[in-house]
Amino acid sequence: MGVYSDPIPSPRRPHGGSAGRRFKLRTVLLKRQSDETCWWCGERADSREHKIKKSDLVREFGSGPYKEPLVSSRDGVDRFVQGPDSKIVKFKPTLCAKCNNERSQPFDRSYDQLVAFVHDRERHILASRSIDLRAIYGPDWEDGRDDFFRYIAKHAGCRLAENEVDVPESIRLYLEGGPPPCEELAIEVEIRSDIAAIAKSNLGGGGLWLGDVLLTDLDNAGFATVVESHLGYRWLRIAWGIGSELGGYPWPFQDPVQRLSVGRSLPVGYLSAKDLAA
Repeated sequence: MGVYSDPIPSPRRPHGGSAGRRFKLRTVLLKRQSDETCWWCGERADSREHKIKKSDLVREFGSGPYKEPLVSSRDGVDRFVQGPDSKIVKFKPTLCAKCNNERSQPFDRSYDQLVAFVHDRERHILASRSIDLRAIYGPDWEDGRDDFFRYIAKHAGCRLAENEVDVPESIRLYLEGGPPPCEELAIEVEIRSDIAAIAKSNLGGGGLWLGDVLLTDLDNAGFATVVESHLGYRWLRIAWGIGSELGGYPWPFQDPVQRLSVGRSLPVGYLSAKDLAA
């Protein structure tokens, strides 16, 4: 029926080369003090956010239960997903119910709007290699964009928390309506050309995937100084990195029409730096 997985190999350390950028921190990433509290507000963590959005699972594979096998594949091990609320597709509790539902609902909605547009306009986007946010969010496209970015920040925060890494304060403040943490959070949206090639001939085939959370480049005390990963919907890859002094890596969608970079199966630990004009 379908597979969601990380199609990219998972080396212990990032490879060298010029395919992309590495996100380095001048300050180390700290271990979370407690795995029982919500990383956003500090209340008791009693809610499990979806690693793979429930709306994406339903859009691609139906509301379940899945009679044909939907497979989660990781490190050569397949696990079968029975439905969109399976524990396999959720983080462990890292948020409280209020933060995961009421407070972040606008972020989830903006993500859903963008991905639904990608699904409905797939051929057009692949042909033009661009996305027009005005066609998704209307004249208030900047508000929709900002909430989409906050969803990515929330997703990245959950991935850090599940890996026992403290979420930077600037990201928590951003979810509260603060300024974009461009110095500590990098985001890139690109077309995975190898998956897009399959999609062109088989638009009915679904695929959802997550990259590994890469914690590397340890300092002398053993603290990680790099953290990055990505998530994917069909051929659309949304990569993020958390570090410091990332102001030289501008966020996408500064204008309503965003030209999408194109990448293939890049080594884990890198975001594509290739431009369509290159």
